[in-house]
Amino acid sequence: MASNEHAYLSEANLHNPKGLSLANNNTVCSKSNDGVLAWQPNSFLKTETAVFSGYCALSANYQYPSRYDNNNKAPYQINIDYGSPTISSATTAAQSTFFKIASFVASGDGVVNGGILQVSADDSSNFTVAIVKYTASTTDQLVSPVVLSEKIVAGLSNSNLINSYPYNIPLDFANSSITRGDRLFIMIKGAEGVELGTVSVTASIEIGYTL
Repeated sequence: MASNEHAYLSEANLHNPKGLSLANNNTVCSKSNDGVLAWQPNSFLKTETAVFSGYCALSANYQYPSRYDNNNKAPYQINIDYGSPTISSATTAAQSTFFKIASFVASGDGVVNGGILQVSADDSSNFTVAIVKYTASTTDQLVSPVVLSEKIVAGLSNSNLINSYPYNIPLDFANSSITRGDRLFIMIKGAEGVELGTVSVTASIEIGYTL
């Protein structure tokens, strides 16, 4: 029997899978629908879905969800004025406020793999839905959210009709990286100078944890 058959080769003499030298780091070898080897990010091995739902009477400034300790309509009422139409480190809030609103806490380091945003409204005016994160701190009493995604959307002039917007990565996410302990939530604003009504929103994103 030939000594170079795979079954009899030592570990040191076995070759790597095809494409290993060209594959990105932190990827795994899999088999595609076409039956060929494909290298996929390992963030698709362990995933979790974060869902954010709520309704908002639009304003020109961003708003975020009510705290669960002072509003019987929390966590779904998004009515706390952020104080600005722009999300940045220049506008902060007490960490206790962000800590007590509807949010998703990441259990590990990861990335956003994709998702979908669904909205309904009685008119067709544009408004913006942001998915943001903040990092829980042991020292900072004032914190500011960091934008993961800002997406301009519109209703279909009928609250019984739902408009769906897929999240495309990386197009719809300026930042898709998540750190263990990050708290994610949504913020909503209307378009300045446009008649503002009430909108309902559900966003669902898949977070893939890096191994």
